[in-house]
Amino acid sequence: MAAAAEPITREQLNRWGIPTDRLSFALLDLHDFLRSYRGTEVQDHRLTSSPEPRYALAHEEFRRFLQEDAELALSWRTANAFIGQRAVEAWRGRWTDVDPIEAPDLYDLRFVLHHLYLARLPEAAEQLQQDSTYASACIEIASGMCASADIRQAGIALELAGHAVEAYERDVVAHRAEIVRAEEVRGMLLAQLGLLDQAISSYDHALEHSRAANTDLQRLLSPPLARIYLAKGIALERLGRPYEAMTNFDAAAIKGYQLQREGDPNARDLLHVTLANRGQALRLLGRLEEAIEAHEEAAAILEEAASHESDGPGVEDQLRTAQALTQMGALHFDIGEIEEAVRSHERALALIAEQENSGADRDVLVAHVVALVNRGVALEHLGRVEDALDSYGEAVARGKSVILNQDADQIVDAVLLALT
Repeated sequence: MAAAAEPITREQLNRWGIPTDRLSFALLDLHDFLRSYRGTEVQDHRLTSSPEPRYALAHEEFRRFLQEDAELALSWRTANAFIGQRAVEAWRGRWTDVDPIEAPDLYDLRFVLHHLYLARLPEAAEQLQQDSTYASACIEIASGMCASADIRQAGIALELAGHAVEAYERDVVAHRAEIVRAEEVRGMLLAQLGLLDQAISSYDHALEHSRAANTDLQRLLSPPLARIYLAKGIALERLGRPYEAMTNFDAAAIKGYQLQREGDPNARDLLHVTLANRGQALRLLGRLEEAIEAHEEAAAILEEAASHESDGPGVEDQLRTAQALTQMGALHFDIGEIEEAVRSHERALALIAEQENSGADRDVLVAHVVALVNRGVALEHLGRVEDALDSYGEAVARGKSVILNQDADQIVDAVLLALT
């Protein structure tokens, strides 16, 4: 238990060869040194199906005591070796079968290297990293956790992405594509955790490997490179570095148009997001007319795609088009083109109305409030006070309906953010 890297269940101890009858007595003997975690207090419920209590040694001094005594330190290293080697034997050549929902499986994947290093078994660690299924499992599970808003899951995914990079870098030439993907995932997780400078370093590492790749591999890397340039640009923009962000948005757009010409099914969404972010960066730089063009192009991409769909545009595409039109309206207003601003907001509101007829979610309702407020401001500047009051009144009514169904503070924050 001193060697365990996090609180563990009796099932895990049993897996490691501790008989259940001995385990019960051992836990009683260790009573004063144990901390019990009930339910899922330390393990997100999405990562484990086990309702068992989890146990950890409560005194860090005990571990130090083990490591300072020559005989006990040997026992402690032996315990680490046993746990690490048991995981290697159980999953050799089939790490991709690890189920992240099962806590013992995920523990093995996360901590096998940790135990091998503490056991002073570098050769075993190297052999593990040469097992292609190990790195593949790390990056696949990390990638799957990227969408989670849970900080603990993001932290676990970041660990796994790091393990994948470390393994792949043992043979850089053979694994450039895998390193690019692993660094992309690591960058996304770091950005999600608010570690933007570190995220940019990961993106830069991925770009360095892509530049070192041969021509054929560079062609295959075009989709992840477009995403990486976009993600790096967003991180730079969040850090208040719009000039550098623009360079990366331009690179992402070039890649995006190339992918669109090649028929990549994801190119449309990539281009829309890139151009919308490019427009925001241009606005921050005071280049408002160019920002309008970027948002117009972002909206046009989705509208053009919708014209080729037999069942019409999807709700998400309509929302994104409406948001681009609202941004355009705000920019037209900023440069004094008030009539154009009103027309952009009217186009946005028409799209939002179609979505509300089919049942609106929070994002649609917030977009509706924002467009109504912006339209009201533009109408007021045109001297159309009655029309402006109607627009403000509808915004208030919509806002009340949103707040009745959602957390008020979150809605107010979302509207204020969209209006700035």
